[in-house]
Amino acid sequence: GIDFLKSKKRTQKRQTIAAYYRCVENGGAQRVVAMLCNLWAEMQDENGNPLYKVVLIVDEKKGEMEYYVSPKVIREFLPDRTTAIKEKFIERYAAWQDIISRNKIDIVISSMWIDPCTFWDLLAVKGHPEKPSFCIHVHSFSLLPYSFNGLQGERQNKIYEICDGIVTLSDIDKTYISAFNETVFNILNPIHFNPHEIVRHKATANKILW
Repeated sequence: GIDFLKSKKRTQKRQTIAAYYRCVENGGAQRVVAMLCNLWAEMQDENGNPLYKVVLIVDEKKGEMEYYVSPKVIREFLPDRTTAIKEKFIERYAAWQDIISRNKIDIVISSMWIDPCTFWDLLAVKGHPEKPSFCIHVHSFSLLPYSFNGLQGERQNKIYEICDGIVTLSDIDKTYISAFNETVFNILNPIHFNPHEIVRHKATANKILW
């Protein structure tokens, strides 16, 4: 079954990236998703042409505290993930099919890595005739699922196995997840300021502000 879910091999470069998170408002992961979309949308090839078409997918209404999203990024919305499970998932499944078809999406990068909707979303994306790649962006340490009750840790490992790739935030997470998937990358999150522009001050006392 896993081989069936894997993406088709393509000879052309992947052109359309879709990033999915529940929203891009008031949070660390939310800010990272917005910044990544903006970075991808600004990337150009050697001729100055856009390297990627970028689609940001959320399932919460746009709020007043949203982080900046470039007008070059296409916005799409899914039905609420908290109700779109089991027998109610058909509406969300149909929305995924529509978004993928209209935007000709090549790869979906989901940052909702431990949410119950992730497995269902993976099936919806891989159920599209074009089978876009489905990757997970892990926004915390990889053993977090083992802190929950039940078998979520084991279930998460199976999701890693089915995915086309995983992006982690540390080498140790990459080492762990590599036991379940051979396509794992460690990429640090972007930051919203230039650390080289920060003015350094000399410490005058042994005080720490936490």
